[in-house]
Amino acid sequence: MSEYAREVKSLLSPGPCYIPGYTGHCPGLRFSMGKPYGMLTAELLSQRTWHPESDITHLSENIPDDVFRKSIPGYTVDNFPVIFIQRAKSPVTAALDKVFVYQSLQPFIPPGNPYQMEDDNPKKYFIPGFTGHVPFAHNFYGKGFSITTNQALKEYGKHQRRLKADERDPTHLPTFYSSKKGVIPGFTGHIPGYKFMVGGTVGRLSEVAYGKTFSKITDP
Repeated sequence: MSEYAREVKSLLSPGPCYIPGYTGHCPGLRFSMGKPYGMLTAELLSQRTWHPESDITHLSENIPDDVFRKSIPGYTVDNFPVIFIQRAKSPVTAALDKVFVYQSLQPFIPPGNPYQMEDDNPKKYFIPGFTGHVPFAHNFYGKGFSITTNQALKEYGKHQRRLKADERDPTHLPTFYSSKKGVIPGFTGHIPGYKFMVGGTVGRLSEVAYGKTFSKITDP
């Protein structure tokens, strides 16, 4: 036998042991040190003794039958095993005949449109998470979303009321240009008949075009 074989044989235990590299559990291994893995596992496995208390194969023979017949405190199932044996003779459909519908004590009333609410309405705001546009909301900051939108909606309502108070009759609004005079160069509006005229200035041609259009409207 070579010297290498004798050295390897001296490291291995003749009894049962785990080979190096075994990743399973070995009781007491982490509390042992100073020896090769094979010797340590062999010693630990040889030290394990059999205790009669750990044998549970005859456990049911040593326990009296009346122990199993007693109810465990807190056990909520009835003590009638017949219930679990018998089956229902007819399908249980009586409970399914009536459909139960949840009815609230107070009917649901939609809060309404925040834009149309009065300023003193406590629900005049948008809930957090609303991603739509809120007029005048950029003028308020440093507060919660509900408070900010409430103040913005109030400001928007005041602005709309001011515009409505300043409204004028559209028929009395002044015109931007005279119907009998030409326009200045750079005018981008529509001039009836202007595109068919050439050989003149913008002011002169537009004046002629307006004159023709005005005469057609006024002549009977």
